[in-house]
Amino acid sequence: MTDKPNQDQHLNIIDEIEHEADQDLHPLLKKILDNLKPIGLGLGALILLVGAYSGYTTYTGIQANKLTNALGTILLEQDPAKRITSLNQFLQEHPSALSVGPLLELANTAMTSKDYTTAASAWARVADKTEGDIHILASMGQARALSLDGKYKEALTILEAIDTVSAKDFATPLARQIAFVAEQNGDWEKALAAYQELKAAGAVTNTAFLDMKIADIKAKMS
Repeated sequence: MTDKPNQDQHLNIIDEIEHEADQDLHPLLKKILDNLKPIGLGLGALILLVGAYSGYTTYTGIQANKLTNALGTILLEQDPAKRITSLNQFLQEHPSALSVGPLLELANTAMTSKDYTTAASAWARVADKTEGDIHILASMGQARALSLDGKYKEALTILEAIDTVSAKDFATPLARQIAFVAEQNGDWEKALAAYQELKAAGAVTNTAFLDMKIADIKAKMS
């Protein structure tokens, strides 16, 4: 007979880890937002800033104003499907203009809409165009979208390609994602290593859960 209380506890912890994985995708954006709050910039201004900061704004003067206005109109669209279509069209028509900003919005909208194929593609394009923290964030976003689409092997490949030295500030969320994706993919050695890393780092307060996962994976490997 199944131990129902233990099973429910296990499922609740999985939900918590999944939620934390989603929250962990945005440490850089949160950092930027925290810095921008005193001057009152919103999401639209944020993605424009990221696009400009990343060096992909090649239009100036009247052209830049037109593009900014066009993008602002797209961001006001409440229907996610229509916003995705408009963003894709904008990017096709203006591939070198503010490209990182619209791609971030496309990725975010697609993730919210559970259009994980579009989200993974958008995150991948951001990763290709950027370096440093934004590149790492985008790679993790791509892996998250792939895993939500059930493509665990592809997600694991993306995560393992991230330079762990450069990604030291992302060590905990990266280990969390690898642990989950590797386990779903049946890659017990990598899942075990990631769970052990999380325990050693004291990254998860529920150590009993980590002990359970480590013991369970070791049993599967024996």
